[in-house]
Amino acid sequence: TDLLNQKKQDIYADFDKLEVFLNSVLDYTKPIDLSPTPTHLFSLVEQVISHYRKKTYKKTIIFANQIDSNQPLLHLDKYYFFEVLDNLIINSIYAIEVNDHIQEGIIRIGSSVIQSNGTTQHIISIEDNGCGIENNKLKLIFKPHFTTKKTHGNGRGLYIVQRILDKHKATVTVDSRFNKGTIVKIYIP
Repeated sequence: TDLLNQKKQDIYADFDKLEVFLNSVLDYTKPIDLSPTPTHLFSLVEQVISHYRKKTYKKTIIFANQIDSNQPLLHLDKYYFFEVLDNLIINSIYAIEVNDHIQEGIIRIGSSVIQSNGTTQHIISIEDNGCGIENNKLKLIFKPHFTTKKTHGNGRGLYIVQRILDKHKATVTVDSRFNKGTIVKIYIP
């Protein structure tokens, strides 16, 4: 019976691996069909970070929603944009927890508006004081299966973030300093 139980455990483990693999394939191939609606960015950010404020972390983490609550509504797909913000915040939390150079972490989410050549762009910034990303890895972070997380990452998150932003016709920049932190800026037309 011990051998039989071990075989069952091995089969269940194989099924779990297969499920992870299939979910990965589906994430990469699933079409992203947007349903944009007028979205109050302050409320959306608050919805995302309220979940994380309730959790316990290895370090104290302050979540600062610095979005102007009177900012005009943005035309976004709330579901997908929630996923974008959620992924970026999860990455910031991880970066803070592994940064041995700080005692307390902070994640700031802010926004601004710029006018250029007759067009308006809304900029959303997500800033943390986490471990940062080494320069030689920055150009790879949006590639499928690339991760800087040694044991926690699968390399799907930022790839999907990039796909969602592309569908919104938004662009993203990442400025990171190793052991200092990262600022991700999303430019929405």
